Amino acid sequence: MLSYIIGKCTSAKGGQLEIQSGSLGFSAQCSSRALFALIASQEDQKVFTHLNFSDSGLSMYAFIDEEEREMFGHLTSVNKVGPKAALAILSTLTPQAVVQAISTNSAHLLTAAPGVGKKLAEAIVFSLKGALGAEGIFDSADFFDSEPFMADEASQAVLALESLGYERSSAVKKVKAAYQEGMKAEELIRASLQV
Repeated sequence: MLSYIIGKCTSAKGGQLEIQSGSLGFSAQCSSRALFALIASQEDQKVFTHLNFSDSGLSMYAFIDEEEREMFGHLTSVNKVGPKAALAILSTLTPQAVVQAISTNSAHLLTAAPGVGKKLAEAIVFSLKGALGAEGIFDSADFFDSEPFMADEASQAVLALESLGYERSSAVKKVKAAYQEGMKAEELIRASLQV
């Protein structure tokens, strides 16, 4: 099995990643987040890979790190979730955000990915809820001194900021700074973006 390739990454047609390693060139499909992160550097990089054997042939998928590759594996283990849908989800949400969406039963966050409808998102949450051992971003007692139900609103706000490209730690800080008792997720997201 090909676990990773070390080489220079460039963009190729159709959003595929091209990896040049020595005198060999590899072409792999990847999430848009991975594509932009990997082609940003002109130096050799370690690109994690997954080979998929199917009736249509051999396909290679590339990932920023082992965490993204592992989430791809979890997603494609769900019935009716193929590599295309898994990459769409990983293009829209970070692996941590996917775990958070699953752990908080927030299937609607997964529907932000192109081609992922409500039924498929619910199937993903149902199938992976126990498999991922997911916990919330923060325990409501740690984050809030008020009602525990507010942790879900804050979790949704953090996931939204992560999907916009904020690092997890930065998103949590922004949400903590913007939070006021009684805020709905939409209000908290708007307020967090102003911090």
